[in-house]
Amino acid sequence: MSGRPDSEHAQAIVRLVIASLLLSYLGWLKIGEQGTNVDLTLAVMAGEAIVAAAIMVAILLKPGVSHVRRWIGMITDYATLATLMLLKPAELSPLYVIILWVTIGNGMRYGSRYLISASVLASLAFLSVVAFSSYWWQQPFLAGGLLLGLFAIPLYLSSLLRDLHRVTEEAKRANEAKSRFLASMSHEFRSPLNGIIGMSELLRNMKLNAEQRECAEVIHASAHTLLFLVDDVLDISAIEAGKLKRKDADFELPDVLKRVQQMLQPQADAKSLKLSVAADERVPSSLHGDGAYLTQILLNLTHNAIKFTSTGSVALQVSLLEEGTAGARLRFSVRDTGIGIPDEHKQRIFQAFEQVDSGPSRRFGGTGLGTTIAQTLARLMGGELGLDDNPGGGSHFWADIPFEVRVEQVAEQHGLQAGGKVVAFDDPFVRHRARVRNLRILVADDQHANRRVLVRILEKAGHAVLTATNGDEALDRFEGGGIDLAILDMHMPQVSGIDVIKHLRYMQAGTARTPVIVLSADATPQAAEQARAAGARAFLTKPVAVARLLETIADAVKAQVDPQEAKAVGDLVEPSAPRSELLEELAEMGLGEEFLVSFVDQCLKDAASCLVRLGDDGRRRDWNDFRDGAHALKGISQNLGAWVIAERCQQIMRASDEFLVRDHGRLVEELGTQLHVAVQQSKREVERILRNQPAGDTGRGGGAGPEAS
Repeated sequence: MSGRPDSEHAQAIVRLVIASLLLSYLGWLKIGEQGTNVDLTLAVMAGEAIVAAAIMVAILLKPGVSHVRRWIGMITDYATLATLMLLKPAELSPLYVIILWVTIGNGMRYGSRYLISASVLASLAFLSVVAFSSYWWQQPFLAGGLLLGLFAIPLYLSSLLRDLHRVTEEAKRANEAKSRFLASMSHEFRSPLNGIIGMSELLRNMKLNAEQRECAEVIHASAHTLLFLVDDVLDISAIEAGKLKRKDADFELPDVLKRVQQMLQPQADAKSLKLSVAADERVPSSLHGDGAYLTQILLNLTHNAIKFTSTGSVALQVSLLEEGTAGARLRFSVRDTGIGIPDEHKQRIFQAFEQVDSGPSRRFGGTGLGTTIAQTLARLMGGELGLDDNPGGGSHFWADIPFEVRVEQVAEQHGLQAGGKVVAFDDPFVRHRARVRNLRILVADDQHANRRVLVRILEKAGHAVLTATNGDEALDRFEGGGIDLAILDMHMPQVSGIDVIKHLRYMQAGTARTPVIVLSADATPQAAEQARAAGARAFLTKPVAVARLLETIADAVKAQVDPQEAKAVGDLVEPSAPRSELLEELAEMGLGEEFLVSFVDQCLKDAASCLVRLGDDGRRRDWNDFRDGAHALKGISQNLGAWVIAERCQQIMRASDEFLVRDHGRLVEELGTQLHVAVQQSKREVERILRNQPAGDTGRGGGAGPEAS
């Protein structure tokens, strides 16, 4: 019954209960009084009980919506109540309350239309009682008031139901708007974060003096903190929408623990904290469950521990609680020597947006969502998350989560000790070359600058790279054959990355499939699910680490490596990030003068092409393509730091059709003027960088992009 589309079964149960109570009441009346009326009332009530039982049986046999059953139930109810009130006017006058109750019940269960119909039937039933009963003739004012109530109360309730429905719809639309806003903001936040994290990682790998290295470390740690906040807001949005689903798969617990330590070790080092990650010897390493959610739980708890600990240590320990034939229940404990949590705050620490020091003078930042998200994910996985005092001071968070244990077990358990930086190579490119054979990789992106940066990264990793400017060209490349792997931008005009994958699956039906990695700044679960459903081997959101990208490539081609050689360092540099210092940062990558000059020249050529496209789209009155062209021009202008053009393109992307019909000509003309200025400023900026910044010099001197203030 719980899966039925309406609550008719509940109405039928109520009908049976009321019929049984009335039969009992009438039976009690019959004991003290004999007569025809009493016998008739019992017969009428017995008939109502039979109809109620028949309706219940019909619902069990055919549980779908039935308007016929609803009308049979209403007519039978009102006919029975009216007949009873005629036969025993005084004794059964309280049945008026049941008439009103039945009327409201039909309206609440089936909507306003049934409420009005029930009100009419109830009024006719009671009016017939008043018309043919001398008892009610003697009380005309009372009868009139009660009759009016059968109209007034349901009508007033109907207006309340309409208001409730309207408010509910408004709340639903507001929630949908919030979700769209968060998805949009995720994209906008991740683009600049991609540049900040990527460039800071490149800085950290350069030869820097102590002061410069300290600055690079602060930038890197701050950017990762901001990324945590962005992810938390998106996660809580998904939780509120009820869109979280488990995706169980085989995974190695040591890999999860190593990934957590690698991601958080820089933050612990920045605060001079001892971060230790270890698993007991009895803990199985090969598990089946949602490894991604487990990683997120451990990241949230350990990140919080580091944030609220000024001195001392943070320890992540895994122990075995119980083990059976089907699986094992593991405890993940995170202990710190931080500020601790007072008893009065322990109950609300798992509530959204709550922190121990949530006042205006709080010392620690954050959204207050980490523990809420971790608890929700733990429960989704069939576990529980709790909080205890740490005997040595600080806090102790634990998560007890069940997993299936895979039959194949590694004999040696992979315990990670404090600071465990056991890696074969510090350079992710050297590490990748040792793990993966040279591949032929296709990179498809509609922005030339984006393609050039990816090409340089992949070539440095030892791969041969083919490029495509759109989905159609990518499919043509596939027809030529010889491609080992493809990296596709998710959002390309005309034929998107998702469409390319779908076409590719048809092209390669019955043959070995080329693995595809999708890159996107859209971090919503819907985007990831869309890519996976299309057949992508992996979906990576920006900012993505260089090591993460290279390891994903290795996984996609099934490279066999020692798991100890997989330390994630470095981030993918995606030049679409709106950074005013992007040209300086590209120069510092050591890619050479020729690359920098050709990069800027190509950006300017792409911008000019976009401007021509905007003019053509405007003349054709194709406003969707017009907005797509503005989106492309926005990315190019961000590469050059042309903030005025980028902002104007953003306005065009959000403009209504009516506005574009009226002002598209003026907008294109203004963009042309601004682009002319950007051309001159970009050329001067390149000359300045090449003149003032020799190889190896990392001085910044406050230089800004062409149109940055």
